[in-house]
Amino acid sequence: MFYYIVFILLSVLALAEMVVTPRNVKNWTFFVVIFVFILIGGLRWRTGSDWFPYFNFYTKFASDDPIFMLSMETGFTYFVGFLRLFSTQFTFYLLILSLITISLKALFFYRFTNALFLASLLFWGTALSDVIAVRQMLAISLCAVSTIYIVQKKPWIFALLVLLAAQIHVTAYVFLVSYKIYHLEWPVSSKYLILVFAVTFGLTVGSEKILEYAINIIPDGFGMARISRKAEAYMNIGNEITVTETLSKTQRTIAAVLKRAILLPVFFLFQNRLNSKPYNGFLNLYTFGNALYFIVIDFLTLQRAATYFYFFEIIIFCLIFENVKSKGIWLLIIILYSLLKLVSLILSAEKLLIPYIWIFSEDTYRFHS
Repeated sequence: MFYYIVFILLSVLALAEMVVTPRNVKNWTFFVVIFVFILIGGLRWRTGSDWFPYFNFYTKFASDDPIFMLSMETGFTYFVGFLRLFSTQFTFYLLILSLITISLKALFFYRFTNALFLASLLFWGTALSDVIAVRQMLAISLCAVSTIYIVQKKPWIFALLVLLAAQIHVTAYVFLVSYKIYHLEWPVSSKYLILVFAVTFGLTVGSEKILEYAINIIPDGFGMARISRKAEAYMNIGNEITVTETLSKTQRTIAAVLKRAILLPVFFLFQNRLNSKPYNGFLNLYTFGNALYFIVIDFLTLQRAATYFYFFEIIIFCLIFENVKSKGIWLLIIILYSLLKLVSLILSAEKLLIPYIWIFSEDTYRFHS
């Protein structure tokens, strides 16, 4: 119920986008909302995905154990080691992680949209505002900020931020292609062709060929060897989806296509209507992320690479809202869409999220198998 109460409050706040709100009032309100998100994420206890592994890693941190250190990326281990100089309490780690992860995303929203309340609602509905952050969410936030330097055409700063993100979670290397993709002149027809190719590739060739290729060409350095090790591990595991999935690969692909069959055409429709470089660039990246998802549809783990491009959905929605006349209709659409995403997110991890437990709860017990 807690998550839905927050959603209702944010929906009411989003109504303010329908009227002219003084910029300083909007900024301060947005700041308060982000501050609340940080507290929710930082003060949680036994709540969220991978809470227990990260709790054990932080509280039992052993920098003199090479096997222990190899369980996480080098940059993340340095980050944890640095935080432990100040406190070994896991709540301290969560507060700092939430502060950085959520604030960086907030900076991205602030930089690219005036519909800050709507961005907050979408942020909560589609990703629970990173209040259950893990290290990949921190890496994604660094990549989000790097987008500022894509727009400003500062490739070296962009690359440095992405390389930093990759030391937190190795999958961030995939975001290096974003600089080129953002600036491409991709007509809508090309985007459709790319998606068709991705679906066809995923159904026929499959992810195994990509893993084989990665193992052969990935060099050492900057944590790249970790990618090769992961690729070999995934090859040994095989298609982990088939272990528990009752649908065939074709059925899963069709289901994924249907999920995107409404949203993507709408986004593509506004490419020509808005004729905006930021919108077109963000849509390029969002399209690439969806294409990447279909290419690696065989492997749940590899699908993590596509998540670096999903947060552009939020900014695309906001840019559409800012430029349409029928704002009331679009506000309703966005609220309903966010609600559906929120319900799906909560149901997928219900045992880890419900009830929301924080450090001040009388009963902090949660069943964990």
